[in-house]
Amino acid sequence: MYLENISEQNRAESVIEEEQDQFQLLEDKIDRLIKLVGRLREDKASLEKKVEEQEQLIEDLQEQIKKLQADKERARERISYVLSKIDQIDTEENGE
Repeated sequence: MYLENISEQNRAESVIEEEQDQFQLLEDKIDRLIKLVGRLREDKASLEKKVEEQEQLIEDLQEQIKKLQADKERARERISYVLSKIDQIDTEENGE
C-alpha cells in the first residue's frame, strides 16, 4: 500500500510537472507572438509612412508635368507667333 501511494504520488508530481512545462511552452509562444505583433506594427507604420511619402511624390510630379505641359504649350504658341511674323516679312519682301 505504501508503495502504491508513493507510485501514485510520483505520477501526480509527473503530471503537475508536465502541465507546468506545457504552461511554460505556452508562455514562451505567447511572448514570441507579442514580439512578432510588435514588429509587424512597426513595419506597418513604416510602410504607411513610405506610402504617404510616395503619394506626395506622385502628387508633386503630376504638378511638375502640368507645369511642363503648360510651358510647352506657351513655347509652341510663341514659335507659331514668330513664324507668322517671319511669313509676314517674306510676304512683304515678295510683294514689294
